[in-house]
Amino acid sequence: MEIRLCKKCILPENYEGLSLDDDGVCNFCNTNKLKKYQGKEKLLEDINGILLHHPDRTYDCLVGLSGGRDSTFLLWYVVQELKLKPLAVFVDSGFIPVQTLNNVNHAVTLLDVDLEVVSHEYLKKW
Repeated sequence: MEIRLCKKCILPENYEGLSLDDDGVCNFCNTNKLKKYQGKEKLLEDINGILLHHPDRTYDCLVGLSGGRDSTFLLWYVVQELKLKPLAVFVDSGFIPVQTLNNVNHAVTLLDVDLEVVSHEYLKKW
């Protein structure tokens, strides 16, 4: 039996809570309301409003860094475009490929960002 996919988001029909309509579009897509992007200026206005309440901070924000392109781009955007000082946080499960660790270290070095590595000791028990 072939599993049908939503024509918009490609979630499979056996995804929990999902149902496809007659056009092959899922209930999640049908109820999703598009958000209007308000622009970088509005984002900075909101961020700076929060930061005003914390003048003695070391960092402006945290950025979760996985070593992949999405989180690396986010870190770049926060530093280069928003001109914020983030603390990058990387979670080491103990099963991280060497190339991923290299990507993380390379990104924080190039962007001159501090890195906090969180290790999960409980995974070492396996």
